[in-house]
Amino acid sequence: MAKYDPLVHFFARCKDTELTMRFSEIESVLEAKLPPSARKYREWWNEGNGSHYWANAWMAAGYRLDDLNQTAERVRFVKR
Repeated sequence: MAKYDPLVHFFARCKDTELTMRFSEIESVLEAKLPPSARKYREWWNEGNGSHYWANAWMAAGYRLDDLNQTAERVRFVKR
């Protein structure tokens, strides 16, 4: 199983139209720590061209990143 597969499954099952998660909650889903770059670089969260497998996890389920607060370690996703 790939590191981000639990995130893929989590978003696929999620029915909420808006979802705010702390980084620690994402780590609980993953059962692993996010890489330091997720806390340091905004670009880590970019949905871009599909090259970020972790972003594909929420995008495939119809979510887009709506807000990111790295200082508070919180991210909000909104279903399209």
